[in-house]
Amino acid sequence: MTEGNPQPSFIPNNPAGMENPANAAAQTAPQAVPQTAPVMPQAAPATPMAAPVMPQAAPVTPTMPQTAPVMPMAAPTTPQAAPTMPMAAPTTPQAAPNMPMAVPQQPVAAKKPMGAKTKIFILLIAVIVIVAITSAVTIARVSESKKDPRTIVENYMNALADGNYGIAADIADPGLTDAQRVLLQDGIIPDVSKRISSVKVGDPKQLSSTEYSLPVSYTVNGNTSSDVSVIVKKSGKFLNTTWSFEKSLLGVIIVSSTSYATVSINGKTPTADSNYTNTGISTPDSFYSLGSDDSSSLDSDDSDNGLASASKTDLIAVPAYPGDYDVTAQSPSKYMDATIVDSHSLMSTTQKSSYTVPAQSGVILGVSVTASDALATEITNQLKDHQKKCVDNANAGGADDNSCYINASYITKKYSDPDFADWKYTFKSAEVADQPNIDASELLMPTTENGKTTFEVSDNGSVKVNYTEQYEDSTPYDESTTVYGGGSYWSGGMVKATIDGDTVSLDYQDIYTTLFD
Repeated sequence: MTEGNPQPSFIPNNPAGMENPANAAAQTAPQAVPQTAPVMPQAAPATPMAAPVMPQAAPVTPTMPQTAPVMPMAAPTTPQAAPTMPMAAPTTPQAAPNMPMAVPQQPVAAKKPMGAKTKIFILLIAVIVIVAITSAVTIARVSESKKDPRTIVENYMNALADGNYGIAADIADPGLTDAQRVLLQDGIIPDVSKRISSVKVGDPKQLSSTEYSLPVSYTVNGNTSSDVSVIVKKSGKFLNTTWSFEKSLLGVIIVSSTSYATVSINGKTPTADSNYTNTGISTPDSFYSLGSDDSSSLDSDDSDNGLASASKTDLIAVPAYPGDYDVTAQSPSKYMDATIVDSHSLMSTTQKSSYTVPAQSGVILGVSVTASDALATEITNQLKDHQKKCVDNANAGGADDNSCYINASYITKKYSDPDFADWKYTFKSAEVADQPNIDASELLMPTTENGKTTFEVSDNGSVKVNYTEQYEDSTPYDESTTVYGGGSYWSGGMVKATIDGDTVSLDYQDIYTTLFD
């Protein structure tokens, strides 16, 4: 081997032994990583003279990192050079990191990944573009709807059909207080079959430069209303255009005689603050004007149906949209039964499960108050006790009690007549003939005052009075007569039963005096 040939630094002179040094180098590769200088002498054990030469080869060739990329080019011309490549990597520590770069050098030039700030910036630009497009479309639609009275009315009608009464009241502001809007709330009629449906809005008819009239139709409870129109008024320009309803579909529920019971409409309890006194809502002619301040009653004084006369201070008039409403009445006492009846003049007492409110008009209802069976029983028991007390007092010769229809002086007063001065009548005794027995159907004409309800009662009990009758000096003989509690609407003598909560008190109104009027 001569020093002028660069190959002997890696390949021994003995071709037959070339394989052995390679194998030896492969076996010692792990040990050659930490110390490359001592490895090279061991890589050529067959040539003692090569050992001192190899240490010089590593430092003498400082250009190995740059020549590493050239080595692959020698592969086609020198077949022996290919297996020497793995040996060159471990023998030169600087060559190891450079060897992979021979082939993967190309991917290093790949495009740098997008940074987080760049991504956020691009995303923000995209959002701004989308918002701008959406806003433009929305503004176009809003401006178009603000110009179109039909769209406004359709939105209003659809809100009513969907049961969104709060939204409808926002679209067509009725100018009411919160208390007056008790029935103008979303979900007040949860049953879709009781709300309006099949809504239609016709073409607008311009009434003036700012007002339009639009025919509408709807169906409720199977009945279609098609003769209704709404009037809307425009103000402002372009995007500032606003619409107001000069005439909406708002109606009213009127309930009279509410002092007798608590009225509930679809689960809501209207109060006096809920009253709507705007006369713009038409009502049946039989009802007095809601805008009046007087307390005149309805045009009917027929009270046989259990309804007391109503006054403006004894009713509620609650704004309501068209639809079917469940109206109930709850008596404040167990001694009274309260029901709702449909009546314009209170002449009718027809009871229904629900009541339909027409658009732009009203439905008039009344509270029918009747005595309960519990009240009839209570009055009966009190009348029995009173009857016994009166009989006992008469038999004891007690002083007259004007609350009794029988006293010891009854016979004398009854037959005291100057034309019959020759006749003498003497009271002997009294006894119960028939005990009172009151039926609830007999308790009529209720009246109310200061939260108390009063019924008038005709006492149907009777007392047998035993007495003697004598003409001048003849022998007296026994007689008897029956005295009835009686009393009537015409002759007086009625007992008044007043209910205050769950307390019943009877007032006999000087019945004894009345018997001899």
